[in-house]
Amino acid sequence: MNFKVAIITGGSSGIGKNLAKELLKDNYKTIIIGKTKSNVQETLKELKQISENCSGFVCDINDEKRVKYLVTEILKENHKVDLLVNNAGFSYYKEFDELSEEEIKEIVSTNLLGTMYFCKFIIPYMEKQGYGHIVNVASVAGRIGLPKLSVYCASKFGIVGFTESLYYEMKKKNIYVTLVCPGAVDTNFYRDESFKKFPHAQRHKKVMSPEYVAKEIKKAIDNKRFELILPKLFRFKIMFKDVLKRFAMWYVSRLPR
Repeated sequence: MNFKVAIITGGSSGIGKNLAKELLKDNYKTIIIGKTKSNVQETLKELKQISENCSGFVCDINDEKRVKYLVTEILKENHKVDLLVNNAGFSYYKEFDELSEEEIKEIVSTNLLGTMYFCKFIIPYMEKQGYGHIVNVASVAGRIGLPKLSVYCASKFGIVGFTESLYYEMKKKNIYVTLVCPGAVDTNFYRDESFKKFPHAQRHKKVMSPEYVAKEIKKAIDNKRFELILPKLFRFKIMFKDVLKRFAMWYVSRLPR
């Protein structure tokens, strides 16, 4: 085959859709996965204006069996996968004690377990073919805790830790791993009614476009970069926080016990 095969979860809107466009321009066969049939179909119409070399599937990534079946079917047809992008994610903007048990499960299952399921079922194919690249989209909220996003932060902190561990495990297998931590992006992530009170929703100047983020992710893929933090200013904020944390840990370790 003279083209690469990419699978993108959360590919029917926002960052995922725009990354699909970037990959199609670079001769990837691009497979998008979304939660609703209408969104997947609508996005495919848009993508096919760039290239016919794309397809889409509907999948609730909370469903482990459905994910396994879907991956098997995709690989039967394509015989390889060069790139997996775990991009699906959502949240509610509520304080922790306002979330229902079902909402907590939904956030963790979609953001963290869904990412793990796709990695679990695709990595064996990458190992067999001897190469591959996995991109896990976390968030700046996976590096810094934020109010009213406690469970979302927990799920994204989980992705950060999972991806860092995966990086070391996959390195010896010629499978590259990239961690993406964007700040606020203008997508339908904010579609839930609870986000009407989210500060960034009223300050569009501080929200990045999904087109910009997708282009930066594509560069990170091309350069086989491990970590991408956006906007760039956030890199220094996170670095400063990490330095302070290390100092605090050092100080606490010296306290009398």
